[in-house]
Amino acid sequence: MKPINRRDFIRTTSWPVLPFPYCLQKVVFGKSNSKLRLGFIGTGLRGQGLLSLALKRDDTEVPAICDIQQVMLDGALRQFDKAEKPHPTIYDAGDFAYRELLAREDIDAVIIATPWRWHFKWLWMHWMQANMWVAR
Repeated sequence: MKPINRRDFIRTTSWPVLPFPYCLQKVVFGKSNSKLRLGFIGTGLRGQGLLSLALKRDDTEVPAICDIQQVMLDGALRQFDKAEKPHPTIYDAGDFAYRELLAREDIDAVIIATPWRWHFKWLWMHWMQANMWVAR
């Protein structure tokens, strides 16, 4: 087996992330009048912190959130009230309700703010199948 040098390693492994800056070009550089539509999976404390930041931006919308704990969803909805934004569609029908959120065609990207065991075990597999941008 031929040893791999640093240049070959970067050339081989960096291609999956190259489209990412291009995808966010409309938001970062203001080249589009459309808003980035985010879905949130996990609305616990970390999710609510990220949600609060997203709701402060004029160039984003949050049309859908998902969590299995009603108390966390209630906290997230208070964030919407505080930001004076319309309430999103809520997905809370069990451990796999996030699949319905991922099936939506009107969401550009998803923020995953769940415990690590959910990231690895289920969510990564399904977001790849949904062909959607994800931040964790």
